[in-house]
Amino acid sequence: MSKCRYDLPEDCNNTDCLNCVLDKIMEEIEQVKSIMNEEIINNNRRDLINFVNGLNQSLVIIDKYRESEG
Repeated sequence: MSKCRYDLPEDCNNTDCLNCVLDKIMEEIEQVKSIMNEEIINNNRRDLINFVNGLNQSLVIIDKYRESEG
């Protein structure tokens, strides 16, 4: 196995580095969504709903481009 050519600490054998990067981006977006959803629920922060909707849309866009590469 070799490290990802995008310098991620992932072993991807340079076969699917793009998906390694997209997975990392999506993972971080999901973490932020989780934090924002907790804020919305626990602190009645309704103003964050549009922000979370934007994060959801970014995940849809990433999936669209991942499918087009496959």
